[in-house]
Amino acid sequence: MLQRILIFVFLLTFWTAGYAAPWIHEPGQRETFAHEGFLYLCSAEPLDWQTVLGRTEGWIPTGRQKLNVGEDQECWSLITIHNRSTQEERVFLQHGVAMTSRVDLYQSVAGRLTHAESLGMDRPLRASKVDYRLPIFDLRLSPGENTLLIRQKSRDVFVLDWRLYNPDYFYSRMVLELMLFGGFFAICFALSFYNLVIYFVNREISQVFYFFYLNFYAIAQLYLTGFLKQLGFPDAGPIHHLGILSINAALLFTMAFIYYFLDFQHYKRWFGRVIIGYMLALGVPVALTAFDQLIWAANITQILSIMGSVMAVLAAVIALKRRHPLAMYFLIAWSLLIVGNVAQVLHLMAAVPDEPWIVSLNFIGASFEAIIISYALAHKMRLARLHEAQRRRHAFSQLEKMVYPHQMEQMKEGGILETTMPHASGEAVVICLDIIASTSSQIDDLPNFLRRFFDRCGHLMNRDYQGDPLSASGFRIKEMGDGFLCAVGFPFQTPPGHVSHEVALQLAFGFLNAFDEEFPGTTSESRSYCSIGMARGAIQGFFTVSGIRSYELFGDSIVLATRYESLRKQWPASRAGHMITMPTRMYEGLPPRLKPYFQKQSLGPGSAAIRNDAEADAFYRGIFEAGEAERILKDGSEFLALEQVS
Repeated sequence: MLQRILIFVFLLTFWTAGYAAPWIHEPGQRETFAHEGFLYLCSAEPLDWQTVLGRTEGWIPTGRQKLNVGEDQECWSLITIHNRSTQEERVFLQHGVAMTSRVDLYQSVAGRLTHAESLGMDRPLRASKVDYRLPIFDLRLSPGENTLLIRQKSRDVFVLDWRLYNPDYFYSRMVLELMLFGGFFAICFALSFYNLVIYFVNREISQVFYFFYLNFYAIAQLYLTGFLKQLGFPDAGPIHHLGILSINAALLFTMAFIYYFLDFQHYKRWFGRVIIGYMLALGVPVALTAFDQLIWAANITQILSIMGSVMAVLAAVIALKRRHPLAMYFLIAWSLLIVGNVAQVLHLMAAVPDEPWIVSLNFIGASFEAIIISYALAHKMRLARLHEAQRRRHAFSQLEKMVYPHQMEQMKEGGILETTMPHASGEAVVICLDIIASTSSQIDDLPNFLRRFFDRCGHLMNRDYQGDPLSASGFRIKEMGDGFLCAVGFPFQTPPGHVSHEVALQLAFGFLNAFDEEFPGTTSESRSYCSIGMARGAIQGFFTVSGIRSYELFGDSIVLATRYESLRKQWPASRAGHMITMPTRMYEGLPPRLKPYFQKQSLGPGSAAIRNDAEADAFYRGIFEAGEAERILKDGSEFLALEQVS
């Protein structure tokens, strides 16, 4: 894209090299007027018209062109027009550049040269007979030869650019011109305020900078085209100062926009420092303007404008290399703007023909640039929302590891975490599981094995889960290294038609079966087993009140389950295998078919009492070989059908 732009500019410059626009005769006027001569003379000393006409040796033939003259110089143009008509003709003589400070017209009337009119940027608009943005003289040309002498002075761009119009044609052309300029400025101001409104929605700072850029760019174009004087400052005033300041402000906000739009605050810090240095350099023409050094300010502004265009393209290329999603939009939009700006500069320099399509290129390019960038900003907002949605989904996916689905749904509906689980008391069977001598069992990759084993146990506990009413096979209270605690009957109710001790025993055998199926995947030289303690009793749920909130359970059943699991250390088993230990009152509730698997262990005289269960005089323990839990689950009609979780 950039190569095509450079080739286009090169061909355009090559095509216009050596081009000197002839005196312009509008359609329909070629038979009426003939241009006999166009001469100019520039001087550093103020001259009157008699002295100027006396310097016949200093006049230079010329066409439309830009002159490099100083602020204190003035140029005189001598124009000879032959009116072939037999009657007086009314014509408009228009200068093509709005920034011209002052233009004085002297016209020969009855053989004498008299001062006809004085126009320009420094003159009030009411001095003109025609209400127009550019200096324009309303003339009456007598039959035969007419001599016009024009004195021109400018503190900015100095161009010899004169055009002769038939009034009817001029006004018809104004309609199209106003449509073009009106559409351009409407797009600029409409899109600028659109981006400002969007900023208050998404707080994207680049849209604020683009709002200011569009407005100052529009003000700069109002100045360059003459509308700023016609519509805002008809009595002249500091309009040159305002024009230069608006151009530099547009460049300033352009760089700030690029800095944040292409995210240079996060990447390529060196280029970000270059942008900041460029923004500081814009203070030089601003300071010169404040001290009324307009020639220097205008020249430095022109250089900084070219540098800014190069930096913008370089920023787009850098952003493309790091695959910025908006870089291509920016490159296309800025390329169109550069083509238009190059055409405008070449036109001001009188390096291209004064064709309407060339004059319009700047405004067409700027309009498309504003539309594309506004679309890119909207696309950036869409990408930001998609990114935010992805972040939220990721956050929720991680939160789902910590809470149950019904808790997520309630929080999505506006509920608070502390209301998603019951703050109440109940009764539950608690299972305490621990892997016997896991640290000395030499299980390879123990953390990964525990993750697989605990995942399967979690699936068994969450079997038949539903959020309304709150029910499941079990609730994991917490993990403790190589073991965990599980509650059956509270806070989740047991599945309909089943009692808690049946479901708890089913889970206990399910845990043992899961361990037996996962253990062969290890390379341990010795067989490991699990120990389970079970107890029934009171339990209560609550959320912690400080720090990170978590749902906790406490109660006698939890304490007793851990006590009964630890009895394997006080009363070692007679053989190796999985162990399930429970109090007498829970044993008495077992189905008759399962009771033979458990043996009574009496606490004789002199035996230590079971902590927190001093009245107990015995407990029951079952020892199960590897694979025996699976056979019991398959043969047990008393149990619910277990899902086999791989």
